[in-house]
Amino acid sequence: MSRAFLSVYILSLAILLLLTGTADALSGQPGPQTPAPSGRIIVKFTDDSGLEIRDGILSRFGKSGLGASSEEALRVDRLLAEAAPQYTLTRHFSRSSAQIDAERQAAEARSGRQLPNLNRYARLEPAGSPTEGELLAILETLLADPAVETAFLEPKAVPAALGFDAFTGEFNPADAVIGPTMLRSGDPVPPTPDFTPDQGYLDAAPTGVDAEGVWGEAGGEGQSVKVLDIEGAWKWEHEDLPSPFFTAGGEVNSESWRNHGTAVVGEIRGITNGYGITGISHEVSVGGVSIAELSVADAINTCAANLDEGDIFLIELHAPGPNANGSGQHGYVCMEYWQDNFDAILLATANGRICCEAAGNGEQNFDDPIYMGLFDRDVRDSGAIMCGASNGASLDPAWFSNHGERVDLHGWGYDVVTTGYGNLQGGDETEWYTDSFSGTSSASPIVVGSVASLQGMVKAAYGIPLSAKLARDILVATGTPQNGSNHIGPRPNLTAAWVLAQTGIGEVAGVVTDAGSGDPIAECLITVEETGAFVLTDVSGAYRVPLLVDSYTLKFESYFHLSGLEPVTVSAGATTVLNVALETRQLVDIRGYTYLDDGATPLENVRVTPSGAPIGSTVSDEDGRWLLSGFPAGRTYYFRFDNLPGYGADFDSIEIPEVVRSEFSLISQLSVAAEDFESGAGGFTGDPIWELDTPSAGGPSAGFSGVTCWGVGMHENYGDDVYGTLTSPSYDFSAEDVLLLSFHYWCETESGFDGTNVQVWSVGAGGWVTVAPFGGYPSVSLSGIGYEHGWSGSTGGWEGAVFDVSAFASDEFAFRLQFGSDGGVDGVGFWIDEVAFNFGDAVSAAPAADLDLRTLRLTASSPTRDVSQIHLALPQPTELDLSVYDGSGRLVRNLHNGWLPAGQSLLRWDGRDRRGQTAPNGVYFLRVSAENQTPYRTGRIVIAR
Repeated sequence: MSRAFLSVYILSLAILLLLTGTADALSGQPGPQTPAPSGRIIVKFTDDSGLEIRDGILSRFGKSGLGASSEEALRVDRLLAEAAPQYTLTRHFSRSSAQIDAERQAAEARSGRQLPNLNRYARLEPAGSPTEGELLAILETLLADPAVETAFLEPKAVPAALGFDAFTGEFNPADAVIGPTMLRSGDPVPPTPDFTPDQGYLDAAPTGVDAEGVWGEAGGEGQSVKVLDIEGAWKWEHEDLPSPFFTAGGEVNSESWRNHGTAVVGEIRGITNGYGITGISHEVSVGGVSIAELSVADAINTCAANLDEGDIFLIELHAPGPNANGSGQHGYVCMEYWQDNFDAILLATANGRICCEAAGNGEQNFDDPIYMGLFDRDVRDSGAIMCGASNGASLDPAWFSNHGERVDLHGWGYDVVTTGYGNLQGGDETEWYTDSFSGTSSASPIVVGSVASLQGMVKAAYGIPLSAKLARDILVATGTPQNGSNHIGPRPNLTAAWVLAQTGIGEVAGVVTDAGSGDPIAECLITVEETGAFVLTDVSGAYRVPLLVDSYTLKFESYFHLSGLEPVTVSAGATTVLNVALETRQLVDIRGYTYLDDGATPLENVRVTPSGAPIGSTVSDEDGRWLLSGFPAGRTYYFRFDNLPGYGADFDSIEIPEVVRSEFSLISQLSVAAEDFESGAGGFTGDPIWELDTPSAGGPSAGFSGVTCWGVGMHENYGDDVYGTLTSPSYDFSAEDVLLLSFHYWCETESGFDGTNVQVWSVGAGGWVTVAPFGGYPSVSLSGIGYEHGWSGSTGGWEGAVFDVSAFASDEFAFRLQFGSDGGVDGVGFWIDEVAFNFGDAVSAAPAADLDLRTLRLTASSPTRDVSQIHLALPQPTELDLSVYDGSGRLVRNLHNGWLPAGQSLLRWDGRDRRGQTAPNGVYFLRVSAENQTPYRTGRIVIAR
């Protein structure tokens, strides 16, 4: 083993998550909670359960339709009848199951990604006004059910303008930066003047986005582009707004909500008519989808269904997140924080729609650990363009604007002149205008108008719509840089963006196939080396990616195929066809041997679990041997060895080169447990929630190897807001250069919030330092332990963990486990048993000169059903090369190169050469060799079919 394993493992795991789809990688994670719940509970059933609501009935639907059994649905119905009798379970999305199925299938075919099934969502509608305790009790029941992937409280969403309060449901004009109303409804006003000169955000950079600078360009006013706004209400009869091309969801009956929607649409689409204001992209088709009758996620899905590729929808809402405290809008976050909204956005962007969303006014840093990496594009990426706010015309971030690396672009957050409110001009509501619209609500329409204008020009010039990523990349690359350190991204500069776009936009498209069979390769990852843009092939192997005119190198990666690099030149307005055939990777076997740490005693029934490969576990036999097949060459694989009572665990890796033999060997060693807690506490101390006993509360029924173990939640669920540590005694390991700590653990906690990690006493630092096991922790941020990484959720059984703590070896070495829970939902518990220490492998690569090849015994049988059995008897464990040669001395196949144990070993040859072709009849020779030894011909095999 080496200390580099952890970082390499995490990197390979990140690549695997990318290949399999971020949405899948994160399934099982609960949706974040909110301190301002609407009263409704959002539920997502697992794909394995097949549960969804059709025709008002909870039923089980698999990939091929209605399942043969509805027992799971009946069980969940009974559970809800008991836990939530005052609630009604309904569909979460209003469009039909068939429509959503077709939409997802189209998106998967287009993107090559496995995407979330929105039909698995449902929601619990309350009959009255539930208390917080009732809501949390229902959540606890749902999250414990195996059919539930996630459940969370729906937040109260409000417009992302200052003054709206999700906790009270009120609008406070004093907080809204809206000046006093000059004239109200019914008061006569003179003809509306032209306020366009006051719309500074239309001006040239750096003050504005230079909308006026591109209005003369074909498509520069947003022609051929459609935009839908998601919020609550609009005054479509306003003198400066066009009739909407589409509306849905009713409207919130509120003047403040109506003013907000009117102001947003005015920035984007105010009519160019010589009076009032002028929208940035004033020729787009515009409409609105309201959350008055639809959930936010349902509104997103409805927008996507009524737009075409390259069209835009804007989410003009935010809601209280985990840091919200009721003080103004502090802690409010954007809507994709909640999983149902994220999934709906992901599906829409996969289908070519462009989503822009207000970042929110919560003064939050989205890079803070409290957000669990949910705003890290390497963890999950909805594809949306996120919009922050500046301090008006200034390029400084507004004090209220959420910020972080996830925020892409910004617009004015103060002093925006637009339709609505009536403080710039009053009179009838259809004539109201304002000069002080504010918040990320005023900023995000500026970004939307810029995207629409750029999209219109690109479509007019090249006939190829921009993807969200390419639109974002162009606007970010050419935008006016912000001031300050709170990252809100640049301000769009449309003239500069169009200059870059005029270098030409085209696309690369083609089909990726298997070079041998000609079959299409689905989910092949295609990365543009120069830009980082990526797409995946669909089920027919097809892909396409829009790019600026230039020369690029595309990298093609498929799990079972050799990677390929292909140069391509993109021409303006043209589709460059690039079809690629990838060679299949050779599949190899990995054979292993498990020993005690004396290097000689074989261990039976050790569980061997590979990571980074779609291959299941196995167990070692009575001789400590195990074999797993089907590993693609050219990758590094990681293995965990555990689940043997009385012993610790091990973790190791093996690198398989591209040009390979057929089989590789891996030796692992386990140490006898130093402490099994059967005779007492073992010097460990638990404070205050850890206990030493026999568990009896829903997790294990006993310790890992005996009766007792240490744990939290030993006899009943652990509580909310609890914290405690289990601390080992002090050990003297000052003489050890290598020190590995291992134990077995069982975890059953509220996933994503409550959990455990390990800390080691650092003499140098004079304190406790958190350490990670080989393979890393599964959860990136647990609020119960200060937003550190740790174990959370359910293991469903005992698992081994291994830590390289060599750097902390001293005469006062100690470690501890810290457990913590948040204030929401409690859980069953966490348990630990069988602590072991390993001081380095006893078996190492013996020098070849130490082995006398004349002492090696080898016998081989002629093929039976085309398989030859080769028996080796070794006097000691050693590393050998065993190969097959033909009569002329040419290498036919390498059968083994690596460690073999002392005693008997059995290898096999299937009669094929290294290219997989059947070897012709004849005499073949087996040759065993070791480094620095003369090759030693030891036997022969006759093939006579």
